Amino acid sequence: MVSELVKKLVPLRQAAGYTQASFVSAFAAEAARLGIAAAVSVRQLRRWENETPPPLPHPGQQIVLEAMFGVPLPRWGLRFLGIA
Repeated sequence: MVSELVKKLVPLRQAAGYTQASFVSAFAAEAARLGIAAAVSVRQLRRWENETPPPLPHPGQQIVLEAMFGVPLPRWGLRFLGIA
């Protein structure tokens, strides 16, 4: 299931027009807008996109990802925050 993160995150990021660096900036802005203490670095994003299996985003990061892409994580085929 974790490999679904890679299958979904890369196309979502690219479709939104983000490079890895611009994604990190947009992620920080969205986290600030939501009032969530969450961040991601280019290095962490590369790990999400390239490692098998990728590390799971922390709960705050999960919330920001959902808000950025408008896609609930369970629809990505992932089980985070106890959501199936």
